Amino acid sequence: MKSQVKNLINQFVSETRALVGELCAQTGMEISAHNVATVLKTFPREGVVPSGASYRFHGIGCRFEKIDGTVIDFDFGPGPARIGFDEFRLCEFSASARKNEDISPQALKSELVHAQDTGELEKLTLPVLSHLFFLKESSK
Repeated sequence: MKSQVKNLINQFVSETRALVGELCAQTGMEISAHNVATVLKTFPREGVVPSGASYRFHGIGCRFEKIDGTVIDFDFGPGPARIGFDEFRLCEFSASARKNEDISPQALKSELVHAQDTGELEKLTLPVLSHLFFLKESSK
């Protein structure tokens, strides 16, 4: 995988995990694809985390908008540290964070598929998550 794409993914996942950590601290629960519906029974669908980023749950995911305008949209994986993404979410993150990564969604998709083929990324077999890429468990 090209270093530009690897850096983008690592930054996306790192920032997402930090924001999810704030959200988990607020809810008092570890959040994953398996319990998002349960969390939403007792926790607001949208709000603000301590760092000032706004959040809005959707389906089995969440969208954060940081104070600086950075947008992070992802789906929860089967475990609390599993962050699902695709080329469109990474492009939105890059553009909103003004990373100046000059890569199209098509080129990014090609890189993601190649990284899956080489074992750096994986797709899960759960139908609701099968369109997303995840870092390999050992790549955390």
